[in-house]
Amino acid sequence: MNARIFQVLGVILIFASCAVPPEKDSKTSEIVYPENLGIRSRQNWGFKSSPKSLEKHTIQKITICQSGIDLSMGGDPVTHFNDSQSKSRPSSNISYHFLIDADGHIYEAQPVYLTMQSINGFDPSGHILICVLGNYETNFLNQSQMKALIELTAFLVGEYHVALYNIQSLNAYTTASAAGKNLFQYLDNGTLQARVQEQLPK
Repeated sequence: MNARIFQVLGVILIFASCAVPPEKDSKTSEIVYPENLGIRSRQNWGFKSSPKSLEKHTIQKITICQSGIDLSMGGDPVTHFNDSQSKSRPSSNISYHFLIDADGHIYEAQPVYLTMQSINGFDPSGHILICVLGNYETNFLNQSQMKALIELTAFLVGEYHVALYNIQSLNAYTTASAAGKNLFQYLDNGTLQARVQEQLPK
């Protein structure tokens, strides 16, 4: 009997040693980015955290927004964003998870596991918010911005298992049409989603 017990315990120990390590908790873990994205970490570009206590959420969607104010090539995104926020909301704090500037550089902002403040009346819980700096009601995305947006979105889709149909523009969630038609057209017609799919592992 003792021999049988030791045999069973041995089998249990073997399975325990082969157990798959637990997945990272997407609600609290920081992201490790691939080098090709060249993401500028929040610690390195003057990011200021929100004074309000932000709640944690489970990531389900990726939503693309615009800042709504023109940004020239080589413009300072910190100054630009402070200006744009002060004109649209009383807080000067950034209510997005990522920013993309006119040169296609990607900036890390709020941690993705935190939900942002409401934008244009929609509940952003569950959304990763990517803001392309600039006014795309009158201007157009350049190649560097498009490349950055596709590659960042594809990475986040793979990292958080977001369905392609859950990549949308802000317009998909607001009752009033948001400005930015020259950006949002790539989501409304499926172009961005298709380009993201091309980036995913086969």
